[in-house]
Amino acid sequence: MTVNSKRRHYPMSAIVGIVFLIVTSVGAYAGSGVIRINYYNKFSPLSVKQDGRMQGILVDALDAVIGQRMDRPLEHRGYPWQRAQAQVRSGEADAFCTNPTDARKAFAYFTKKPFVTSYVVILTSHTNPRKDSIDRVEVIEDLRPFRQVDHRGNGWAKKWFKDLDVHWVNSLEQAVKLLDAHRYDIFVGNGLVVRAIVNKLGLKDRIAVREVPDIATPGKFHFGLRKTYPDAQNVIDAVDAALADAKADGDIERIVSRYLE
Repeated sequence: MTVNSKRRHYPMSAIVGIVFLIVTSVGAYAGSGVIRINYYNKFSPLSVKQDGRMQGILVDALDAVIGQRMDRPLEHRGYPWQRAQAQVRSGEADAFCTNPTDARKAFAYFTKKPFVTSYVVILTSHTNPRKDSIDRVEVIEDLRPFRQVDHRGNGWAKKWFKDLDVHWVNSLEQAVKLLDAHRYDIFVGNGLVVRAIVNKLGLKDRIAVREVPDIATPGKFHFGLRKTYPDAQNVIDAVDAALADAKADGDIERIVSRYLE
C-alpha cells in the first residue's frame, strides 16, 4: 500500500516572524510578572521606609514567600496609608498586605491565611501601684478607671476608645516613657508595634506587656492582589500554598522574632 504524504513548507521569513512573536510575548509576560506592593511607610516594625527603601516584618515575609519560594520579582513601595491603598484600587500598584475588610475585598483578592497576626496588648509599668488591678483588665469597659495614654494620629485608638478619657501625646515613644514614669497607667495597642518600641527604648524589664484579645480584634495582615492583575486568583492560590510551607518551616516566626530582639 502506498501512502502519499505531502509536507507543507514554510518560508524562512515566516518562521522567523513566529519565533519573534513568541519571544516578545514571553518577554512582555515576564515584565508584567513584577508585583508592585504598597505599604504604609511609617508602621515600624511592620513596614517603614529607611535609607530610601522599604524595610520591616511584612517586607521580609513577602520577600521570603513570594520572592524566594515563588521566584516572583517584587517592587516594595512606601506611602502614607490612604495613598498606598488608593493606588492598589486604581491599578497604579498591584498589591498590599492588610486586613481584608469588605471595602478592600471589592477590588482585591486576599490569601486565606494572614502572613502575620498582631494581637492587641496592654502596657503598664511593672512598678505601677495599680498593676494588680490592671492585670485584671479584659474588655474595653475595664479600662475606664485608669489613666490611659495614646499618641496623636492613631486612628485605631480613636475608633475603639472614643468613649474613654484618653490623654494624647506626640508619639508612641513618649507614651511608653510616660508609663515608665507613672504619669499614666496604661497604653493599649498593636502588639508587634509596641513590643518593638519597648525593646528599642531599653524598657523591656520595666514595662509589662500582656495580650488582651477581647478588647479589640487583632490585626491580621493578609496578602491582597488587585482583581485586575493578570491571573490574579491563581496567583493568590499559589501564595497561599507557599505561605503554608513557609510557616511550617518556621520562616515567618524567625522573621518576626528578629525584629523583636
